[in-house]
Amino acid sequence: MNGEKSSVPLATEISALETYLQLEQLRFQFDYAISVDDNLNTGSVEIPSLLLQPLVENAIKHGLSPVREGGCV
Repeated sequence: MNGEKSSVPLATEISALETYLQLEQLRFQFDYAISVDDNLNTGSVEIPSLLLQPLVENAIKHGLSPVREGGCV
């Protein structure tokens, strides 16, 4: 579980974020895209665990949930 570690590979964080976005997409009917520079090795770059999910959750909750359809994260 990502929350038990102080840092994780970016690839792991992106995978967890992808799962979260897919679940939220079912509730709020929005599109999303995750873009990563091709030169970045996401398996070797470490970031603080669960850094991105709260930011994306906030964007969905305050930016997309008031919109009935559409939107993009």
